[in-house]
Amino acid sequence: MSLSSSINAAIASSIPGAMEELGEHLVDHIKETLSGHSPSEPGDPPGLDTGNLRAGISYSVNGTELTITSSAHYSDYLEYGTSKMSARPFLAPAMSYAEQIIPEIFQEALIDG
Repeated sequence: MSLSSSINAAIASSIPGAMEELGEHLVDHIKETLSGHSPSEPGDPPGLDTGNLRAGISYSVNGTELTITSSAHYSDYLEYGTSKMSARPFLAPAMSYAEQIIPEIFQEALIDG
């Protein structure tokens, strides 16, 4: 086995765990943003009312693809707004957070993996 093959194998074996950890961090972060006062201001994450939105946030990992979902039927209305309500995004802002934590998560996965 060459050094290149060993490095590629180490990277490939560390990705699933890193993706799982990233999913957990993002879901936790999103749920924390949904704990504010209800009703929220336009442009801010939705405030907490019944807890249904927060309870329905989950993630799944398929190879190198991480998907964050919300099972609340009104999630799209909050995320994107409607003709009568301004958006109160909660999923898209998590991408900024992801960009901050991805390097550390993958670095730890490579070192520990």
